[in-house]
Amino acid sequence: MPLPAESHTVRICSATRLGDNGEVLSTCFAPHVGSDLRTADGYLSVHWLEYLGRGTFPECLARLREYLLNSPVAGEYKPSRKGKLAVLHCETVSQSTLQNLNVPIDFAHMPRLDNVASSISVTEDGKVVIGVAPEQAANNGQALDPHSGLFTIPEEAAHQLAVQQQLARLVVHSEPGII
Repeated sequence: MPLPAESHTVRICSATRLGDNGEVLSTCFAPHVGSDLRTADGYLSVHWLEYLGRGTFPECLARLREYLLNSPVAGEYKPSRKGKLAVLHCETVSQSTLQNLNVPIDFAHMPRLDNVASSISVTEDGKVVIGVAPEQAANNGQALDPHSGLFTIPEEAAHQLAVQQQLARLVVHSEPGII
């Protein structure tokens, strides 16, 4: 499911991919190239920030951090004290990369669990509401999984690096992985 344009995604950045002063660098947005133990990523793994509810960045990141640290997903990548959580605004990223690099970036919710609660609902008067997954999950016995993907990162190295650098410039908020 495509993420709403006004949504934000969060990339978990390990300490080894941050700058000397802890700044989020383009290396934080490098997809896994593949190894004997793992296939190459076809997209960049992120998490949908509003999936667990709306609020300020610190409030939303606190909920996401709690989810990640207690996630039922096997092998979930965990935030760390020395790492960062980097927030991107979906619409800004999509528009900027298309306009400046001619690369169409798309974001989609990609849950890894079965029976996952949707985070979008429509009220009786037709208004779309984002960030209702915890309530729906509790009411319907469903799982939560904010995992999402950022798609169409070019494979050619120079274009891929340009997109990674653009993503690093477009980070709207970052804070330590664990506070």
